[in-house]
Amino acid sequence: MHGVPEGKVIPISAEDAYDTITEARAVGREILNRNWKRIVVTTSKFHTRRARHIWKMVLEGRVDVKVAAARSDPYDPQKWWKDGRQVRWVLAEYGAWLYFWWNTHIMDGETS
Repeated sequence: MHGVPEGKVIPISAEDAYDTITEARAVGREILNRNWKRIVVTTSKFHTRRARHIWKMVLEGRVDVKVAAARSDPYDPQKWWKDGRQVRWVLAEYGAWLYFWWNTHIMDGETS
């Protein structure tokens, strides 16, 4: 798989995850339990910045997190505004950033 030996790829289930935060928490527990020091998170091109931020926040510096965009991702950062599907992706990503901010600043403040 893209230069990684098949025996080194370990699938981890996060069936209850519904967003990047819950996915990072669920998978992050397994990563910490396995005492891994480095991981590569593969995601869509338009999602890499938020994914990197969330994974690093969740793993609190205990794991070196790298994020890579999937090679087959059709997103084009040079002309995304010309394709309705890509416009929806970008707008959804901005909405996800707002949700992330609300969830980590407003909701965490209320429940603490």
